[in-house]
Amino acid sequence: MCEDELYQFDLSFDDIDTEKVGYLTRESVLKAIFQSESSVDRLVIPVLFNEFDINQDNMISRDEFDVFLTQIRKLTKKEIAKKAFQIADTENTGSLDSAQFLRLATLMGMECTNKEIQATIKSLDQNGNNTIELDEFLELIE
Repeated sequence: MCEDELYQFDLSFDDIDTEKVGYLTRESVLKAIFQSESSVDRLVIPVLFNEFDINQDNMISRDEFDVFLTQIRKLTKKEIAKKAFQIADTENTGSLDSAQFLRLATLMGMECTNKEIQATIKSLDQNGNNTIELDEFLELIE
């Protein structure tokens, strides 16, 4: 992943709102990007609902989505990954433990067992502290 490469989110509101209800749910966004092979696409989901769901109703209106598109296209893939990491790092420690990493995976629409989370942490944990620091996390999405 090139740090300077701006993220390209190519789906429109209407692409995601296939049922034409006028808002997006986490499930509808997950469904729209589920087939993407890009981990960055999945990282966008927690960022979208955490930072752009202005009224915190767990639905994204067209106006909220338009703000999201404007802002997200100004970010690099690395910046998006950092934002997602910060959302999961609820204690602001600069690292994710297994519960926080599982929460992030869940927010990204992934179904993981504790065993899978532990195996992922073990494979990424370079300093042996049983957590994932930001630099270790960024290697996951490269």
